[in-house]
Amino acid sequence: MATVSDSKGEIILLINDDIDKVWHCFMQMQEYIKNKPLIIQRSEGKYLFDDKNHAIYDGVSSLLNASYGHNIEQIISSMKEQLDILDNNSLFLSTNEQSVLLAKKIIELTNGHFSNVFFTNSGSEATETALKIARKYTFRKKGIGNGKVIALRNSYHGSTMCATLLSGNEHDIQGISFDAGFIQVPFPEPLYYSSDEIEEKVDEHILELREMVIRNPDVSAIITEIVQLSNKASVVPSSFLEKIRSLCNEFEILWIVDEIATGFGRTGSYFAYQSLDVDPDILLLGKAISGGYVPLGAVCVIRPIYDAFIGKVQEGNELAHGFTTSGHPLACNASLACIRFLEENNLVENANEKGHILFESLNKLIQNYDFVLTISGKGLLLSIIFKPGIKVPMMREWGIAHLISKRLIHYGLLLYPDSDDSLIIAPPLTITDEDIHFITDTLSEVFSLFSNIIAYE
Repeated sequence: MATVSDSKGEIILLINDDIDKVWHCFMQMQEYIKNKPLIIQRSEGKYLFDDKNHAIYDGVSSLLNASYGHNIEQIISSMKEQLDILDNNSLFLSTNEQSVLLAKKIIELTNGHFSNVFFTNSGSEATETALKIARKYTFRKKGIGNGKVIALRNSYHGSTMCATLLSGNEHDIQGISFDAGFIQVPFPEPLYYSSDEIEEKVDEHILELREMVIRNPDVSAIITEIVQLSNKASVVPSSFLEKIRSLCNEFEILWIVDEIATGFGRTGSYFAYQSLDVDPDILLLGKAISGGYVPLGAVCVIRPIYDAFIGKVQEGNELAHGFTTSGHPLACNASLACIRFLEENNLVENANEKGHILFESLNKLIQNYDFVLTISGKGLLLSIIFKPGIKVPMMREWGIAHLISKRLIHYGLLLYPDSDDSLIIAPPLTITDEDIHFITDTLSEVFSLFSNIIAYE
């Protein structure tokens, strides 16, 4: 046993090995956090390689976009062939075969529920596009302009201006806030309620939401995620979402589902909403849609929404919207190649199976560490949630999740600190049992190191 003092008093360290060496590694980590970002030089399969050629397992799929791994020859070869055929094309003036094929394929994956696809360059742009569509559709159908949009509290829908304001996170909107007609409402988060309490809370929140819609007859849409990536991978209760669908039907408002982070197999089905008994009116896609190879996003709509904008321009039927590179042939080709890889390797089924195994392995692991609260998430989108108030002596400005994530890199594992007390795990859908053992063994080693020096405040 050894004692180290800091400005807040005496901290007891229980370290059996070389104390100076262990402490020194953390002091080096502090400087690393402050002064040097991780530099990635190349990638291969599930691994990233830094500027010293150290292999790092990509446990967060870059940022949930490299869902199939890196430098997949099958995907890259398809993209090279596309460049030799058609390098660029604007959908303002014409169309291209790849965008048509991809739209058809996405509609097929939704079992034909959606009729049309609008391509964007990112998830944030997909959100912006959906907001414009929803408000213009409401104006066309009800004559209500600038219709309000309701989002769930602690959501994340992108980093552009409207997407940021829609999410409504206090830290993000500082300095840019204005009345954009967005409302954030609470929902029954499983982290804060027992399974026995959830359904009661669902009914309470739905009643509050219904009263809000009645008070605001100009609501055009409600937007939700199925799993809130930026809220500790919190899974929105299915009964709550199904009752939102009923509410939208009752008041003739649109239900938008944001699957930018969860689409294309991440949660164990092609799209997370497919685990529900209801379907949305608008679906937002991004990230894994093109495997991170080329930026791409998409907005899928049902036939009545598409039909609302068909007619004479003079009568206001036009949806004046688009991007220079919407439906870019290279991006659409990359997406088609990714989907082929997804299907040929049964990765949706693998994500479902390995997601359960990883979840149970992590749950078993955390029983050994009292500073870990729980595991949340679905499929291969999981979060390790630490107890609040945990600090590391002499590095109190950093959250425990940030410090652990930086230390994990030294052990060859890249995870994403979503907040001070949440660490996201979202490995490639190609994950194996061996990978799961590596993730849990590495976490165990680093957790053991931290368990000797953390303090509670």
